[in-house]
Amino acid sequence: MTAEQQVAVVTGGDAGIGLEVCRRLAESGVQVVLTSRDEADGAVAVSALDGQGHSVLYVQLDPDDQRSIERAVGFVQAALGRADILVNAYATAPIDEAIDPLAADATRALNTGHRFVDVMRRGGYGRIVTLAADAALPAGAGARADRHVAAAGALAASRTLAAGDSDGADIKVNAVCLRPGKRYQERDTETVLQLALLPPEGPSGAVYRDGKSLST
Repeated sequence: MTAEQQVAVVTGGDAGIGLEVCRRLAESGVQVVLTSRDEADGAVAVSALDGQGHSVLYVQLDPDDQRSIERAVGFVQAALGRADILVNAYATAPIDEAIDPLAADATRALNTGHRFVDVMRRGGYGRIVTLAADAALPAGAGARADRHVAAAGALAASRTLAAGDSDGADIKVNAVCLRPGKRYQERDTETVLQLALLPPEGPSGAVYRDGKSLST
């Protein structure tokens, strides 16, 4: 890592859009730390990226296990000294009437986000992007952003983190509402990168879909 490189932690970076975000950030010159719940899955992902010429680091992180989060934060601080970007790619559960995915997504985003916000605050800079699956309510249940209820938990978590005391640090926290189907992955990845690399005048506490804010 060079002094100019940003450091990005991508939770759930072993597959799907998380893996693609890791690849694209590495291509942009960012030092990526890929995380996964399962170490074997993470090793496969790191090997695949290495084969493409991308040198990424790995640490196991389970967003439902606070001790795992603490170990991951400790690893990043010891190995790299800071974290500039956090992409929460774990928070992608679709609507399921048998569970409360909104609460689960928000909890995962907050558990991991709060700890990395502490690291970012000390560095004076941070970008946090939380991903959520897109699922529409039945007709007549509401319009605009309210229809994308799977993003609600991630948005709530983003606003909670964004509203926290940043001690003057330039920290932006936003969410991305993912669309179902691989055909949308490239565009959704672009939206994630857009928010992960926001300039100082960029938004915070918003949810985006297809590159546009649903929060306004």
